Amino acid sequence: FAIVGINLVVKRQRTLKRLSRENLASIAHWTNSVFVVYLIAMILLLLVQIYTYENESQKILAPLLNLVVGFGMLFLPTAMVMDEVRTFRALQRGIKMIFAKPVLVLQWMVVALVLLSIVDLIFLVLVDFFDFIPRILGQWAVMIFNSLIILPFLVVLLAQIYINKYTILAD
Repeated sequence: FAIVGINLVVKRQRTLKRLSRENLASIAHWTNSVFVVYLIAMILLLLVQIYTYENESQKILAPLLNLVVGFGMLFLPTAMVMDEVRTFRALQRGIKMIFAKPVLVLQWMVVALVLLSIVDLIFLVLVDFFDFIPRILGQWAVMIFNSLIILPFLVVLLAQIYINKYTILAD
């Protein structure tokens, strides 16, 4: 729900269009579509992990498939919401976007890695510094902080990268 909502807000802010009742009513539709796509992707990854569990190919096949599916899923929800297209078209547009702006995608990945790592490091250092705070509390604090602050920021950043493909909106 949050991914769809954030993308709708970015779309509204960047295009300066008011959201119609149909757009607001379609939130449930887009949320269900994104959920089903994520569910299918996770089932596919799980099946590959199970199928290759005792094979040597798991060391190569599973991470490679994770990378391919991850890149495919990167702009998929954004393309579905911004362009109001179905799943397969959104997948095509997302992959096209990755090849069109590889530097921005790489920069997004670096920003995500740095932000998530720094937050984790800060909370772990704080937990170790204050001996009376249990480690599990620090782990929960990291998860909550990442979920409420860092990940929405990263979704907004992805939406900005995607919507900047329209040259009329480019800064």
